[in-house]
Amino acid sequence: MAVRCTREALADAVRASATLSEAITRLGATPTSGRRGHVRTLPERWGVDTSHFTPVRPRRPEGSLGNRLALGRPARAKALFAGHHAG
Repeated sequence: MAVRCTREALADAVRASATLSEAITRLGATPTSGRRGHVRTLPERWGVDTSHFTPVRPRRPEGSLGNRLALGRPARAKALFAGHHAG
């Protein structure tokens, strides 16, 4: 279900929130990726300021393939990911 709200309700939710997900929750919805994608366009379209939002960086779980690749051991990481042991 799409988040339906007025400009005023959105402005109140955004003003009282630190992130887009928090604003969506304040509007009474669960902040799924689809909702975030839809609601992300509304503040700009309606002239609602979001400059106070906390920047959110993508998270990578500890020990993930991405961490091993970032640490400079791509051959070992790829082998572990594939289920093989690379000496």
